Amino acid sequence: MDTRASRPLVIIIALALGLSVLGVVSASRFGQASAVPTDEEAFFPARALDDAGRTAPAARERHRPAPASNRISDGPAVWWWGEAAGQATLVRHPSRMSVRWTSDVEALADKAMTLWLVVFNHPEHCTTGPGVPACTDGDIFDDDGTLNADVGTDFLYVDGVRTVGGEIDLRGTIHRNGESGITGTGLGELICAIQHTGGEDCDAADITTPGLTDPRTAEVHLVLHNHGQALEGEALANQTSTFLGGCAGLPAPFPTSRDDFQECQSIQISIHQADVTTRTHPPRRMPPID
Repeated sequence: MDTRASRPLVIIIALALGLSVLGVVSASRFGQASAVPTDEEAFFPARALDDAGRTAPAARERHRPAPASNRISDGPAVWWWGEAAGQATLVRHPSRMSVRWTSDVEALADKAMTLWLVVFNHPEHCTTGPGVPACTDGDIFDDDGTLNADVGTDFLYVDGVRTVGGEIDLRGTIHRNGESGITGTGLGELICAIQHTGGEDCDAADITTPGLTDPRTAEVHLVLHNHGQALEGEALANQTSTFLGGCAGLPAPFPTSRDDFQECQSIQISIHQADVTTRTHPPRRMPPID
């Protein structure tokens, strides 16, 4: 299917993704040390589907050696207007990325939320220059409204939850894919939503986007998305596993304060550049999981 769109598509998706430079994260805030276990299994323990609507990760092997060097970066999670909200950690493996996110959502109890990994596969082609972030929404599309193939941006699902107030703890793993791309991503959902408003039926499964091509060198923006009031059953599962689940239309503009929350809105962000690396953990064999 042709994913080419008019210039308004660039504007709407740029608003949806929320990757513009807001000046809310400074370079000095990256590289903060935190008490994170060096064992991958201790940091990302396996867990089953729970009553809060959280999606379960794939089953783990009971014994698995760690890669020679897994690069770990810690960064602040902030509300869209710049206030501190929590902490995010990204582990870069040779073939995948592992994410852990903890943040405060006390003001948003009984909401459905999802965490997304917005990846810029080739940040060296971003045109906004050095700094934090190095890539922005202006690097996602070319001037004609098509995806910028040089940068290779995508919007990949990490985890979802039904909030109960207080702190949320989200985690997941994104695997590297081939250069041919993948389908069914959050970015594909957005493209389809915009095309559908023009009267054309669309399915994100028909839209090919880059996916994750190199976990070691990609720039990552982790984005927490609020889907509004949590529903029940299959509707809740849809809310906590897709970008537009439960949304009546396109995402709302980003909040400017705690008085500006709306349904279907990206509310928190954490940025991780490939060249900001604070720790590695050495080769070791993981202990068995009980």
